[in-house]
Amino acid sequence: MRSVSIALEAQQIIIGAATRAVATLRDAQGRTITDVTPTWSSLTPAILAVSSDGEVRGLQAGTGQIRAASGSVFSDVIVIVRNPLAGNIRLARDTATIFVPSGSVQAIAAVTDEQGAPIVNPAVAWTSSAAQVATVNGTGLVTAVASGTAVITGTIDNLSATLTVRVRPAANALAPSITLVEPATLRPGAVFTISGQRFGATPGGNLVHVDGVLASVQSASPTQLTIALPPTGFACEPSRNAFLQIAANGAIGGGLVPLQIGARRALAVGQSLTVSAADEIRCNELVPATGRWVVSIYNAGRTPPGAAGVGSVPFAIRGLAPGASTASTATAQLSADAEPPLAALLRQG
Repeated sequence: MRSVSIALEAQQIIIGAATRAVATLRDAQGRTITDVTPTWSSLTPAILAVSSDGEVRGLQAGTGQIRAASGSVFSDVIVIVRNPLAGNIRLARDTATIFVPSGSVQAIAAVTDEQGAPIVNPAVAWTSSAAQVATVNGTGLVTAVASGTAVITGTIDNLSATLTVRVRPAANALAPSITLVEPATLRPGAVFTISGQRFGATPGGNLVHVDGVLASVQSASPTQLTIALPPTGFACEPSRNAFLQIAANGAIGGGLVPLQIGARRALAVGQSLTVSAADEIRCNELVPATGRWVVSIYNAGRTPPGAAGVGSVPFAIRGLAPGASTASTATAQLSADAEPPLAALLRQG
């Protein structure tokens, strides 16, 4: 029985490029038949085109398939068509507000190649900076989870663009509302009393989130809640007003409350401070934010890289860069598997 085999110059091509396919027809004894030419066809004509002499051209990104046939004998081969490398990515919008429960917004990316030509169906990878606030799926659909702010990032070929999504409760006259929080500034790991209206009468009747992070409700009445914030789970951000969300009696409400994540460091010019407390090394907030600072990070225990430990340890400072109007971050990742006495030296200069 005769057989057909196909050899390809390249298994993958980019859109608009071509590769050569060569078909070999053999008889039952395995001898090459030279007086018969197989017929070429594309089984995926939207992705691949193939000429009568075996030139295969990519039409759009995807997995294509071509066939070489002679009578009832045929062979198929897969050709992958890729987009060219991206030269630029731009989102249709850079901010959006959506509402809980279940509000959503579609992140739309326009991607061009290095020559400025549009890339059709670009393979953009989507991530959320705060999945507890808003999630994003593989197609860029962003869905609200809890009140707060999340930055959605689309990435392709080491290029990225962002969409800042603010999540808030939908307007509802029957929703819980806040009149007072004591102490006035929320801090991770601390206990707070919330006064207001339309709370659940029992702890289990209230679901409280701060910037998307779930708090523990310790006691409750229709006008007062006692909550405890977890010590971890908050991103290292500057002191700001964060949304305290309360879900009770089938409605979602709340309000903006000051939130301070990092340990605040206020030093006079020339002063220095060593930070070595394990619970403070991760996040620090410099005051004044517009000053010039010298930051040294070291592992006082001199633990060698690769030694057994808990993994790398992050250190972050948040504040305003000189002359800037938005918060900036300086971060360092220590890869020495360091546990305390990890330390940082801050000096106002």
